[in-house]
Amino acid sequence: MLIAAGKRARGAGTQLALPNTDLNPRSVVIASVAVLGHLGLSWALRTHGVRHLVDLRLGPLYRPFGLDGEGFFDLVAELGVRYEHRRSLADPYIGDAWHEERYRQLLEEHYREQAQSVRALRSLIDEGPVMLLLPSYTGLVQQILLRALGAVESGFEYFQLER
Repeated sequence: MLIAAGKRARGAGTQLALPNTDLNPRSVVIASVAVLGHLGLSWALRTHGVRHLVDLRLGPLYRPFGLDGEGFFDLVAELGVRYEHRRSLADPYIGDAWHEERYRQLLEEHYREQAQSVRALRSLIDEGPVMLLLPSYTGLVQQILLRALGAVESGFEYFQLER
């Protein structure tokens, strides 16, 4: 697991965007690479007061955001957001998505096997808004992962970012 955290010093003239005060602190923001590329990564993180950005892609690439790895980590750190790549919760069965029932069974089993990672992700939600970064929007993956998180402990809200 790759984790980056930190906060850079800011100049006296730096403006900070206020987080979305309507957002429940125990929220999950679901975002795809395409939508974040369109809306802007820093805008989305600031606007929603994200404290943790959890990357659920098999292999993280930062070019879709117009950044190399170093630029991505610098931006996230500058915003005071903790980044984690949790490959263990990525969708390893994307090639089986054509057969919905089989795909559902594989994903449910996968998240049961990754119970420790699911519990760790659920605990982050209590620390403030979490953004889940997915390669694309696949309703079944979101549905099963959110159900697994809710089975650990309910009491959080979620919404999906749209263009």
